[in-house]
Amino acid sequence: MIDLPTEVIGFHGTNRAAVAHLLAGDIGQSDEHFEWLGSGFYPWQDSPWRAQEWALDRFGDEAAVIAVRVSLDGCLDLLNPHWHQALNEADDEYVHDCLIHGRLPA
Repeated sequence: MIDLPTEVIGFHGTNRAAVAHLLAGDIGQSDEHFEWLGSGFYPWQDSPWRAQEWALDRFGDEAAVIAVRVSLDGCLDLLNPHWHQALNEADDEYVHDCLIHGRLPA
C-alpha cells in the first residue's frame, strides 16, 4: 500500500479585515448560494495563486490569502482509484433507494 500524506496545505482567499479573526480561530462556515459543495470553509489545495485570484476578484485591493494546514482524516480523495469501486457501489445503492421510494435521483 502506498502511504499518502495525512495533511495538506490549503490557501484561503479572503479580505484583510478577516485575517486577524481567522488566525485567532474565529472561522465561520460560509453558506452562499454559489457554493455547490455546501456550507463550509473553502481552501484551495496547493494553489495560493487560485486563492489570490479569487480574493482579488472579490475584494480588490483589500484581498488577502492565508495558508492553512488541513487534516485529511475522514476525507475521501475522489482522485484516488482505490475508492472508485466503493463510489460506484454507493451510487448504485442511492439510485436503487430513490427508485424504491419513488424519488428521482439527483
